[in-house]
Amino acid sequence: MRLFWAAVGLVMVGFGGLGLVVPGLPATVFFLAAAWCFARSNERLERWLLAMPVVGGLVDDHRNGLGMARGAKRVAIGLMWTAGAISAAPG
Repeated sequence: MRLFWAAVGLVMVGFGGLGLVVPGLPATVFFLAAAWCFARSNERLERWLLAMPVVGGLVDDHRNGLGMARGAKRVAIGLMWTAGAISAAPG
């Protein structure tokens, strides 16, 4: 089972990496799922994920119950409104 969870975790990291570059595809959810899988399979992979510069902080904040940073919420909401306005624009 440990090998299974490690493999699923690596797939989740792959999807999360895609989510960082593909608009509309969430990234954080996949990295959280990967951390969950690695916690059940391989401590080294879990440490590797938590040591990632951008992703590690997000996962660690989620685990500590801190959620999303206020500045990140502002950016996300602004980008959603921008995407919605572009989509609704005539032409």
